[in-house]
Amino acid sequence: MVKLRVLGTLDLQTDSGRPSSDLVGQPKRIALLAVLALSSTRGPISRDRLVGIFWPDLSQRRGRRALSQSLYVLRQSLGDDLFVANGNDGLQLGASSVWCDAVEFQEAAGSGDGERALSLYAGDLLDGFHLADTEEFERWVDSERARLKRLAIDTALKLSLIHISEPTRPFTL
Repeated sequence: MVKLRVLGTLDLQTDSGRPSSDLVGQPKRIALLAVLALSSTRGPISRDRLVGIFWPDLSQRRGRRALSQSLYVLRQSLGDDLFVANGNDGLQLGASSVWCDAVEFQEAAGSGDGERALSLYAGDLLDGFHLADTEEFERWVDSERARLKRLAIDTALKLSLIHISEPTRPFTL
């Protein structure tokens, strides 16, 4: 299973636990993986949407080709079972192929496991990560970053209220 950390410093590790050297220096492809990981909780994302996020200046045909090439490189680097295709031209990551800290954070916060959630929140989404000439990606990052930060703050507030009302309950992070 691939491990993708996007909260705080970006980190991508393969099954062997080593960083994926094939993808170092390919920020657009790593960003594509991050978008797919965070979108996976909401279902497939359309290829047209991905083209609009990452290749807005290309024609639809050239943008689709760029997307296909990026998906091919990701599959070659991280495994053939990385993606699940959808008959309606949607795409998402296979649930058993990628572990993502932001997805795990959201699931823990949603299930009421505030301590687990906060232990995963190592900082802002893709902190310090930037792609040139991808205004739509930057908007997506800003929106997701704000949403996840609000969730972390709400989770911390709920957890602190629990510990105020139950002072004997152990608190660990």
